[in-house]
Amino acid sequence: MAQQPELKAEEVIALVRENHPAIKAAHLAVKQQEQLLKGGPPIPKMDFSLLRGQYNSIQKRDNNITISQSIPFPTVIYRQKDYGKASVQETSMQEALSISQSILEARLLMVEILYLKARVNVLLQQDSLLKQTTELTAYQYKAGETSELTKLSAESQRQQLSNTARMVQQDLASAYYQLKLLCGIDYPFSLAGTIDMLPAFSMDNLSLDNSPEKKLSAANVMRSV
Repeated sequence: MAQQPELKAEEVIALVRENHPAIKAAHLAVKQQEQLLKGGPPIPKMDFSLLRGQYNSIQKRDNNITISQSIPFPTVIYRQKDYGKASVQETSMQEALSISQSILEARLLMVEILYLKARVNVLLQQDSLLKQTTELTAYQYKAGETSELTKLSAESQRQQLSNTARMVQQDLASAYYQLKLLCGIDYPFSLAGTIDMLPAFSMDNLSLDNSPEKKLSAANVMRSV
């Protein structure tokens, strides 16, 4: 069986930034708005009208063709350009918000995974000790050195520990699955390190003045002006 690759927290974050569907969609929206802004304001369509028959001459078959095009007032063009800039800013803030939320979600999952991994290791160590205790009490019971109640109690403790370990391993598998979805990958991996080795989450991202939510709200105000 091939060994699972081991990924560091920084590598997981890089995968999330590169492959998360919400981030990719937000990035595409930014590019689309930037292309629309580069294209300039839309050119008004030309209107064509045709009048057939006697119109304003002695000819019975007189045709009149009228071509017209409305030119918007310069202030309208400027407002459209400002609207386009605000749209780019809005989609950029939405992208930043998607990145922040996805990275925070990934970090919380990594904390959960590393905690569950540590707990599984502790439970396995305890199971090893209880296994020895169970074997010893079984031997003592056969030798008549201990009661059946003591033997059954040791077996029950180990069974309870085994059930707990199985539940923790199921929670661990579920957390890994959710993290794989965030990373946009379909292969199993093992998360390296411990909780205290995770990179610190920047509190600047949560600042009320610099938060993507506040900037996004400001962009929406600009668009509505």
